[in-house]
Amino acid sequence: MAAPLGEGELIDINRAAAGQLSRLPGVGPAMAQRIIADRQKHGAFGGISALERVPGIGPATAARLAPHLRFSNSMADPMVIQSSSALSLNQATAADLERLPGIGTRRAREIVAFRDSVGPFRTVEELRRVPGLPGSVIDRIGPMVRLP
Repeated sequence: MAAPLGEGELIDINRAAAGQLSRLPGVGPAMAQRIIADRQKHGAFGGISALERVPGIGPATAARLAPHLRFSNSMADPMVIQSSSALSLNQATAADLERLPGIGTRRAREIVAFRDSVGPFRTVEELRRVPGLPGSVIDRIGPMVRLP
């Protein structure tokens, strides 16, 4: 069995071998081979939604994998899921952010204050610069937010 990913460790979906892909949550050897076969046939994955072209990967699986992926040769942010139901990180109010799991009133205000002081977020990963916001919370909410 493949070793689980370390905290904050990312796998480059466009370069990883089957053994590396098998370390992703919910990805076994067969799924890893399907990802590689799709990548060889269709080229690099441009973003998280492109993973849905792999048989057996739907929106829920893609969302679960998003916090653990990076995309070489792509401008895509691996944590951004292009979904109209996702909350816009740069337009959300503190009240909007409070509804995300693990955020609450204090953290929502800290996110908005950080955004107001340094400008709009360019990637979801920039949330890691918000003081007091745990990486585990960022990993959980990453698939639920978007950048316009």
